[in-house]
Amino acid sequence: MPAVATGPVSVATALRELTAAIAHGQALQDLAATVNDFLDADLRQVDFTPIASLDGIRWSETGTRWPPHLLPEIQRSSTWLIDDVYEARDS
Repeated sequence: MPAVATGPVSVATALRELTAAIAHGQALQDLAATVNDFLDADLRQVDFTPIASLDGIRWSETGTRWPPHLLPEIQRSSTWLIDDVYEARDS
């Protein structure tokens, strides 16, 4: 991130810094979306024992395959977002 200006800054410089900050924020959002996307994942063989939290995981009833013992808790603790997309929340 750019350093905070200590004196007068031109409009062009301010716009460049703002554009860079917005791009950085968008990149972080894109990364989070990619890391949390399990809309078409087969997780039936995953050992969830060492995983402390599924908070933020996005999943789909038609695409994501959960271990049968975990599905009821995931359904109970998830929030519907849009269409067939849910987001798991810590309960």
